[in-house]
Parts: sequence; C-alpha cells; structure tokens
Amino acid sequence: MRNDPIGANGEAMPTITRRAVLTTGAAAAAMATVPATSTAAPQIAAELVDLIAKTLQAVATWETTIDPLEHATDAWKAHVKANPLPMVPYFGGAIETGLFDREQMHREIREKYRGQAAAVAAFSKMDPTLAEAMTATLRTKEAENLALADRIYDEKESRMEAFGLSAAKEAYEATSDAWEQALWDLLEYDTTSLAEERARAAAIVGNTVTREIMMMDERFSSGLLYTVAGIAHPDPET
Repeated sequence: MRNDPIGANGEAMPTITRRAVLTTGAAAAAMATVPATSTAAPQIAAELVDLIAKTLQAVATWETTIDPLEHATDAWKAHVKANPLPMVPYFGGAIETGLFDREQMHREIREKYRGQAAAVAAFSKMDPTLAEAMTATLRTKEAENLALADRIYDEKESRMEAFGLSAAKEAYEATSDAWEQALWDLLEYDTTSLAEERARAAAIVGNTVTREIMMMDERFSSGLLYTVAGIAHPDPET
C-alpha cells in the first residue's frame, strides 16, 4: 500500500495527506459479528477471532503515527525553506541533497567520473604519462566527492533527527509493515464455514483502511480469492 512520492522539499516521504481514519462504528459493527470466544459460537474459530482483532489493532496503531509524521514533515519543510540544504559539488556540477538519497548521490558521482575517465583514455596513446596522471587525479577527486557527499548527507540526517522526522518516519513505516502483515495473516486463514467467511469479510469491509486496500491493491484481493478457492497463491511480494 505504501506510496512514497517526492515531497516539495525533495525528500521521499510516505503519502499521509489522505487520512484513512478508522471508522469506529463500522469496525465495531464488524466485530459484533464475531463472538468473544469460540465457545459462544463454535462455528467461529478462536484463531480467526484473534486474527481479526490483531489486524484491526495493527491498523489502529498505524493510524496513531500519521499525525506525528505529518507534523514533523511540515516542520522539516519550513526549516529547509528557511535554511536550504547544502549542495554536493562534483565534476562539472552539483547535486541537490534534498533530491537524492545517499546511494543515488554516489551513483551520480561515479557515473560522472566514469564518463571523464573514458575521455582520458584517448590520451593514453599520445601521452601515456599524462593520461596516467589525469586518471589518478580523477580517482582522487572522485573519492573526495564521495566523502563530501557522505558528510553532507550525514549532516542532513542529523538535522532530520533533530526535528523528530526520522523517528516519526520509522514509526510510520514499522506500523505500516505490521498491519500489512496482520492483514496477510487474516487473508491466508483457511475458513471452515460460511459463518467464518462472513465474519472475516465483515471485519474487512467494516474498516476504512482494510476495505480500501482490498479494493485498491490487487495483491490483497487476489490473495483472498486464492485462499477462499483453496489454491496456493504466489508470494504476496511478487
């Protein structure tokens, strides 16, 4: 489900503007179809009751991380606007720190110097000594640029941590992964009766997040169909 576009400040962040708020009444209605214990209604297994409860709790926990991330992101954007992130100079140009992560900056720098090294190769036949010196200089400058990129990126991460953005983002991503796994566990449960199937469906459609995911993400909807059909389905990550 996670969708991480590039924000206004160039930092890839999770989409949190669309507030998928838990519909308490609907969720309660869905859970009302499931008994508190398996002994109250033997047709609903305790395992299924537990999976439903864990899924709804995981979704609710994830939702508590939305506002903190939203507030930290707004504060960070305001800070960057007033205090622009430093550029990373390299051969023939500069990289905007806000538009690239560490690996992307390294790749950009290496590609630029690789192109320059290819151009130097033409000098090897005319003046091998000059070509060797130029190659050595390029290697030294490339190493210096990579080290500078790391220092500037470390500074950026420190500033993000100071604003609480890193912690807020980590909490959002961790709880997002948790509810996604809980939902998969629920979808992969092999029901043994129509009552169990209805209880699972009621819980899913009665919650705003799970309902939208089932409609928007084919991995989850197809996963449920495979389970209901009793057919082994592909890895959900594929």
